[in-house]
Amino acid sequence: MKSFALPLGLLGCGSLLVVLWAAPVAQAASSRVVDVLLSVGKPGTDATCEPDSEGTCDLVKVRVDLATGAASKVSTVVTHGAMGASGSGIAEPAVSPNGTRVAWLERGGTGVQLWAKAFTESEGHLILKSSKGKGGDAGMRPEWPEWLDDDTLLFSSKTGTEDGKEQKTIFAVEVADLARPGAPVARAGAGVSGWTGVQDPAVFRGSSSSQLVAFGPVPGGSSEAYQLELAAVDGAGKPLATPLVIAAGNNAAGQPIQGCHHPAWNASGDRIMCMVHRPSETVGGMATKLLYTYVRDGAGQWAIGGRAFEPLTPEAAKLAVASKLSASAGCELLTYKYAQYCASDDYVVATLYCSTGGKSSGRGAEIGASRVVVIRTNPVEYIDITGMVEREQGLSPGALSSFTGTCRAVD
Repeated sequence: MKSFALPLGLLGCGSLLVVLWAAPVAQAASSRVVDVLLSVGKPGTDATCEPDSEGTCDLVKVRVDLATGAASKVSTVVTHGAMGASGSGIAEPAVSPNGTRVAWLERGGTGVQLWAKAFTESEGHLILKSSKGKGGDAGMRPEWPEWLDDDTLLFSSKTGTEDGKEQKTIFAVEVADLARPGAPVARAGAGVSGWTGVQDPAVFRGSSSSQLVAFGPVPGGSSEAYQLELAAVDGAGKPLATPLVIAAGNNAAGQPIQGCHHPAWNASGDRIMCMVHRPSETVGGMATKLLYTYVRDGAGQWAIGGRAFEPLTPEAAKLAVASKLSASAGCELLTYKYAQYCASDDYVVATLYCSTGGKSSGRGAEIGASRVVVIRTNPVEYIDITGMVEREQGLSPGALSSFTGTCRAVD
């Protein structure tokens, strides 16, 4: 792993937000032309493309002009059958800081594989396979890859404990040598280092060092209750200073936020966005899970910053699939999830999907047409990225399902 201005480490104490501290840098100049990578495919019993299930998603790249809302190029980066026998869905793409490599997950039943490749290559490189834990061994099912630098991948995984329970761990693995397509370059216990008690890595890259942010359950609290915590750590993961603990705050309806997932930095490192898991709010008569921000003030303190944007109903957003994201179509809950800033604070890329209730996780069964959208935050406007792929393929609105979009400014 490359050296940094501060040693790499995570606070494995069940804290929610763990940061390698570095001085903030100025907001980078934003590009109006971006590449959005997303998982996309046809929904249905024989060819599903849905999160958390085996499916036939491809990884597609759409070049978008944010100023005009128009796509100039749509191309397939990885097809669902390109990695071998499982031929399952592709999800959770992550682009390296220099823009030359992409990592992704291949889901197949209960198994998951972590892959990477250079954009110029046709074949993928298998980085790590799922493994079963024995007792306290680190059996793993990788998820949510994120590049720490151009050669180092982070990812979350559930790991077994000696009493048979599971906990979340963030692992790091070197992937500099991609000379053997299809060959695993790492496995649990060999070339993989981890920090327990935290999940969902996100990286802010400053001018001289990187910062990590991760989520985890509050010690002694419910697994669904979260707080924010900030700490500097040494190479052994021990805090260098007393962590600053901040309550998660209230949502726009004045209700206490109970869970906030999938963190994302803005370009300047002074804002973190996440999806509020509970409670949902009512938008246009529909229960909705929304995106919120946490903001650092001039004194370096973190506090709730409010909604990332004021949401529109699918009808007001002028989505062609609005009728499929409605109560009349059986939708009980709209969710904005898997969100990142897109080139600047002015744009957010997110998955918008509809579900029925019922699961303890709050997801329920997904129905309707899940969409990856880029949302201008002020004034609020929606750009339907999935719709651009449908038009490119000559399909009707709602013919494709998609999720886990990521955004990179075109140099």
